Amino acid sequence: EVAYIIHTVVDITEQTLERRIGESKAKNAQLLLQTCIESLNDFLVFSIDRQYKILHFNTSFQEATKQAYGTAVEIGANLLECITNERDKEAAKSNFDVAMSGRKHDTIEEYGSIERNYFETSYNPMVNDHGEIIGATIITSNITARKRSEMELRRLAAIVDHTVDAVIGKSLDGVITSWNRSAERLYGYKASEVIGHSGSVIIPAELSYEEM
Repeated sequence: EVAYIIHTVVDITEQTLERRIGESKAKNAQLLLQTCIESLNDFLVFSIDRQYKILHFNTSFQEATKQAYGTAVEIGANLLECITNERDKEAAKSNFDVAMSGRKHDTIEEYGSIERNYFETSYNPMVNDHGEIIGATIITSNITARKRSEMELRRLAAIVDHTVDAVIGKSLDGVITSWNRSAERLYGYKASEVIGHSGSVIIPAELSYEEM
């Protein structure tokens, strides 16, 4: 037979409030992080855990991956499985592993299946509050235009260097900035000896191309 009914009341208002405040702070921190990485329009920003699963990414990274490999990335997906070019997959895994071994490093490499582009990338280990490496953060930018310009300049420089005519470059104040092999044969000085010096001192007036 029931002799007594014991009714116990526990005030959990403070605990619930603290939990909700904690959840709100976490959401605000997540929003702030996403806002920051989205603001880097010229950079692809993403992070992965030790199993290569995507933790965060910005829209630029999402669009670039779609363009390069025809795949859509999402939180929790294995990034290596999104890379359809096997050579790129091996290079990416190698770079991720270096970062997750604790070493920050930078690379300039070519990526893409549909269209190849050059990317300058910084790989950084991601460390938790206990000093444990839990993944990697990656910031990269497409430098294809700059890289192709550099390659074209090197090609033109090689043509100039091997032409039969003496080709000399000077700044507005007369300082020599370039000196090809034919100039070396004509004047008897190596490029390392004249670049940075005044042309009027190096080249006799009677041999100056300005007088020709």
